[in-house]
Amino acid sequence: MNEENKNIRSPREIFELAQTMFLNKDLSSFSDLFASDGILELPFHIQKSMRLIQGRENIRNYLAMMPAALLKPIGYKSMTIHETSNPEIIIAEYDMYGEVTANNKPFQRRYLQVVEVRNGEIITLRDYWNPIDTFEILDRLPELCTILTQK
Repeated sequence: MNEENKNIRSPREIFELAQTMFLNKDLSSFSDLFASDGILELPFHIQKSMRLIQGRENIRNYLAMMPAALLKPIGYKSMTIHETSNPEIIIAEYDMYGEVTANNKPFQRRYLQVVEVRNGEIITLRDYWNPIDTFEILDRLPELCTILTQK
């Protein structure tokens, strides 16, 4: 390993930094962790058009639209990070907990993320989360039913 490579953050370090930025709602800096052509993949997103977001600036724009005021993340529980046979890829499983802003009701959501990092930048972040949980946490299940039945 040459001296230059020693200064490049590992996938685990990038993931941990991203988690801190997300918790602190520093979504612009979070976006900066992606390569210019990086991919944020949300395979279970309710809106099909939002399941694949490519490019750092598109990711930044998507995150800016997130309803951050609805949920107040406080921390993470049950964090497990799996190293893979590919040194550029880690798999993380964790729970994020916090409060619903409108009523201070506690929430907890389970995540599984596959993160690929090359040269200290996120190439792909595949985020598997259950969107039904979000609607349930926000007491908006009827709205979800309406969305799912519209064609």
